[in-house]
Amino acid sequence: MVKKRSSRGKPKPLKWKEMRNLREIAVLVERGQLEEAYDLLLTFVQRNPRAVEGWGFMLEVAFNLEDYFGVWYASRNLAQLEPNEPQHYYNLAMTTVSLAMPFSNYVYTKHYIDHWPDSPNIDDIRELHEAVIPICNALLDIDELSENNEIEYIAQYEAGQVLVSEGYFREGRDILQSVVKHLSQPEPALNNISLSYALEGDLKRALEISQQVLERDADNIHALCNSAQYLIRLGRDEEANFIFNRLRDTVPNSVDNVDLWEKMLETFAYIDEYETIIKLSEQAIEMYDELGVPDELRSDTLHFAATAHAHAGNVDKARELWGKALSANPSMTIARDNLTDSVLPLGQRNGAWYFPMYQWMPMKWAQQMAQVAEKGVKSSKEETFLREIKKLIKTLPELEVTFALMLKYGNRETREMILGIASVYPVPGLVEFALGKSGTDEHRRLALQFAAQHGQIESNKKVTVYIDGERTEIVTFGYQIHSDDKRIGISKKLADDYKRAIEAVYNAEIEAGEDAIAKALEKSPNHLVFMYFKSLIMAMTEADTTELEAYVNPMNEVHPDAFLARGMQVWKLIEDGELDNALEIIQEISQRSELHYLELDLLMALNINLADARDDESAVETWVEMWREIEQGMIPPFWAKILDI
Repeated sequence: MVKKRSSRGKPKPLKWKEMRNLREIAVLVERGQLEEAYDLLLTFVQRNPRAVEGWGFMLEVAFNLEDYFGVWYASRNLAQLEPNEPQHYYNLAMTTVSLAMPFSNYVYTKHYIDHWPDSPNIDDIRELHEAVIPICNALLDIDELSENNEIEYIAQYEAGQVLVSEGYFREGRDILQSVVKHLSQPEPALNNISLSYALEGDLKRALEISQQVLERDADNIHALCNSAQYLIRLGRDEEANFIFNRLRDTVPNSVDNVDLWEKMLETFAYIDEYETIIKLSEQAIEMYDELGVPDELRSDTLHFAATAHAHAGNVDKARELWGKALSANPSMTIARDNLTDSVLPLGQRNGAWYFPMYQWMPMKWAQQMAQVAEKGVKSSKEETFLREIKKLIKTLPELEVTFALMLKYGNRETREMILGIASVYPVPGLVEFALGKSGTDEHRRLALQFAAQHGQIESNKKVTVYIDGERTEIVTFGYQIHSDDKRIGISKKLADDYKRAIEAVYNAEIEAGEDAIAKALEKSPNHLVFMYFKSLIMAMTEADTTELEAYVNPMNEVHPDAFLARGMQVWKLIEDGELDNALEIIQEISQRSELHYLELDLLMALNINLADARDDESAVETWVEMWREIEQGMIPPFWAKILDI
């Protein structure tokens, strides 16, 4: 059992401001807000790395949170500051058992035995030391552990590896780099150094280190897998394929090494080669059974296998394997989320995903993206957001590849993030995603809209997409829809009249609509929107074409380039049977990137009316379905009445 730090030790004096910060953290601890206190302590010890008070306080909070890494990390730093304090080494010995650091455990227990043989805890430490010796012997395949000079360096390697895995990239990397030259087999340390760069977002440097490993050991599985992953994320697919070809014929050499199997599975997940993942996972589980690998070490393998089966179309098998993964590791969020997603209706499913968002987007990149988004929000201008994204991609070109991978393979939140970017920036892979099966119907509809908007696919053309799991023909839609009433001339003076008029017209309340429109036109004669509303009421009440023409023609004279005026001109042409002329104008006014929602509704109605006039029932159904999807199932009542839909 790990124990709290004793009261002994000589605290280094702190500045008054820092003491106040510690008191504020203490208040959080008293309130039971331990995680918030821990986060603040991390910042505190970074500012004050030689302050015993900070590390001691961090140790106590981590102990109460049952955070073994936090206890180890704080104790490790305290041992450096207070080398004569046995409690720190006791804590280090106990936590290294939980963190699977046998060589570190050997070093700490031996140090304790050598320095404090009369300690009350000595029997516990001796027992632990005797237990870890055969484990280290087996790992090193030697007879006399105490005579091996590498043990201290292997322990440091373990420390660097744990720090990297917990997100302390630079600190872990510094330790690993310091011991590489002392290890007879430095490849694992170099692989972790490579990984630390990748996790930080420096993929090119990560690849350089990985290739250095392969120069030393051309068959190193970890380095081959790392290199393949980095090359995919750098957009260098052809080079990556060369490595994948090698890996396809490779069975891991150390079949008792769970990490090795999972590294292979993880790597093939980068290209969603689900048949290979299924085959490898079956081999891995067979070996786990033979070697007696405990269930809790199998959860990642089961998750990769489940996701691969889902992509192969065997959802029942996938659910079974996710269930087993959760039985082995009940806190495995990604398995639980996948399982939950798999039982949703087809059109609402994201589809199975191998990785969480952070696998694709390093924290440093995510922070840079957050800054870009913040600037966009503050300016309230899409142009600013677009400009900032372009600037970031110019300095970090790997981001564009990452966007495409996240859209292709991401979970629901990941795809929503990328689609938010795609609303202003032409993310690669939008068309492929929109026409594929992955993602929700709504996500793929948005991708299709943005792809058309960016010119990646032709607007207003029929394409085949999946809706509720079935191949369905729809018309592409490439517009940004806005509701900025100022952009259609609604001033504060007319805001109330506009609200009354639009509510009446949209609800097909003719008398109330005519009254609101008349009052508005008294204030602002020839106002486009209210003239448009009046023409709609005329169409709704089935005014004859002569009467409608007498009103629509002057509206076009006053507003010759306005979408709403031109649209009503098309309506009259359709009613007159001049369908070719109507189509020509529809095609002309459709060449826009943005529409107010009033303009959107009019465009939908014109296409439906034209298709109906041509007796094209399929086109009518397509446009109606598309309109309902855009309006989330509800076509405005007055349009439904006019169009009889």
